[in-house]
Amino acid sequence: MQQAEELYMEMRRRGSIFSEPVFCNLIGGFFKAGEIYKALDVFHFIPEKFERTVMSYNAVMDGFCKAGQLQEALQYLDKLPENNLGPNATSYTILISGYITQGKLQEAEKLFRSMAEKGCIPDACVYNTLLDAYFKEGMFAEAEKLLEEMVTEHREPDSVTYTMLINEFTKQGKMEGALKIFANMIEAGLKPDVTVYNKWFGLLCKESKFDEAQKLFQRMVDGGQNPDVGTYDILTEGFGQEGRAEEAKKLFRDILEKGNLSEELVALLAGKLKEPNVATQEKPKMEAAV
Repeated sequence: MQQAEELYMEMRRRGSIFSEPVFCNLIGGFFKAGEIYKALDVFHFIPEKFERTVMSYNAVMDGFCKAGQLQEALQYLDKLPENNLGPNATSYTILISGYITQGKLQEAEKLFRSMAEKGCIPDACVYNTLLDAYFKEGMFAEAEKLLEEMVTEHREPDSVTYTMLINEFTKQGKMEGALKIFANMIEAGLKPDVTVYNKWFGLLCKESKFDEAQKLFQRMVDGGQNPDVGTYDILTEGFGQEGRAEEAKKLFRDILEKGNLSEELVALLAGKLKEPNVATQEKPKMEAAV
């Protein structure tokens, strides 16, 4: 941070022009270093170069929220109209997250409800922030109500929303519901990440649905999502419990032959493929007692 500060001061002396994202990075860096006065100095210097946007205000609000100074963050929300600006969904995500972090969920909910008054439409990220808090607090009725509102208001869920719901449904053992959500995610054209796929591979193997696991693996690869070492371990162990580890290994040999993986992943998988099938190795027999 010291080098960044020296560069900033030197460019400021020369009258160099920064872009607003550069200023915002400096603001965030100073807040992280606990040098709030320097962060605000950068914020107030911006109008000398160009007109500030909500981006700069968000950077300051984010800094104050992470410093636990929520009232100060709110002051910058209130300053936006004074400068002919309005908050955006990111502004509220920052503030709502800040209140949740401080254990002030009711205040976070009030902020969420006040968005409409400010003419700001919540996006999936705002909904996800509240949903995550509800799930962590075990407030499933509130989460369900918020999801219904999301659908009613035609707010499109994103991959984070779907992944969060899949995790919660699986935690509660509601596998059919989780599978339905996963299917909806695919139909919506969203691409699950490898952690979501790995969760399903584990569940399918646990239920001995190996053919379905193989089909899902092929669907994952065809959809452009590469497996990772975790995928390998889950499938070879799961298949291995039924003496079918070689079938799982063949899936990985096939994708290695296609050559679409990173060099690092190729090396890791190649090493894994050389390992013995531990789950299917014959256990040593106990000698009979004499």
